[in-house]
Amino acid sequence: MFIEKVLLSEGEVGFDDRPLLETSGRNLDNDDVLDAWNQFIESENEIQAQTEVKNLLKVLIKRLYNYGATVFLTYFMFVFCFSRLNKRKKFVSETI
Repeated sequence: MFIEKVLLSEGEVGFDDRPLLETSGRNLDNDDVLDAWNQFIESENEIQAQTEVKNLLKVLIKRLYNYGATVFLTYFMFVFCFSRLNKRKKFVSETI
């Protein structure tokens, strides 16, 4: 939604879109994202808004990166534990 409504917008963010974007940001339950969003919407001119949108993107990308790393590590641990469990089952069945 952010890319469509903000980055690809031909002009200012629509009045009706602002609450939707803010709600989406709040639903992420991340203070850094919400702070960056507030800095963006409180911009007093176009130059400041451009700077703040870059900061907001940086925060969003960092959050996605951290989320991706967490998902990857969880998956890796699951696969590792599952493979160890299968090896143990095979060992037990061969020794009986």
